[in-house]
Amino acid sequence: MTKVSLTPWEVEACEEIARRRNNPKSAAGIRSSYNKSFSDLDNHIEAVKAEYAVAKALGLELNFEFYGVAGDGGQNDLLFPGDGGSISVKYRRQRGHDFALDSNTPFDFKDDVGVLVWPTEDAAPNTFDIVGWISKEQFRNRDVYRMKNFTHGWRAVVEAHHMRPIEELITRINELRAQEALRNWARTNMPK
Repeated sequence: MTKVSLTPWEVEACEEIARRRNNPKSAAGIRSSYNKSFSDLDNHIEAVKAEYAVAKALGLELNFEFYGVAGDGGQNDLLFPGDGGSISVKYRRQRGHDFALDSNTPFDFKDDVGVLVWPTEDAAPNTFDIVGWISKEQFRNRDVYRMKNFTHGWRAVVEAHHMRPIEELITRINELRAQEALRNWARTNMPK
């Protein structure tokens, strides 16, 4: 598990991204979340901060695209360097909660990798624990995922103990970044 803290400026920027994702939905009367304990805006803020915490840990860029009432359009939260694939970040407000899809079928897991994020044990504001990651193929393994009935329906979930250490993903992304830099250099500096 890796702990990531956000600076005040990072929090402010994440809040603005969350507002831009939420405002078109709010104006259209569309509710984004089943969790009625928090406003949609608060849920978006926490989600964007968690996505950014993962981006910060992995050295990647957030998806800054907005799609009106579709929010982030269900698009990838993060992308690997080069053409290395996509990452979905799932933030759970309570420690111990699972990586859960918004669907009851594991084949709706479209990204290449999923990352689970929790609040820290001491619940420090704007600080997150990146629990771990799982590949799409691992998620779809019948021995790994299970079905869980939330109050709003069945969901395909993976428990935290099935997640791989986030440090493995950090290493992989650093390797991809180094390979991409070398390829870029070779394209312009090596004979064809």
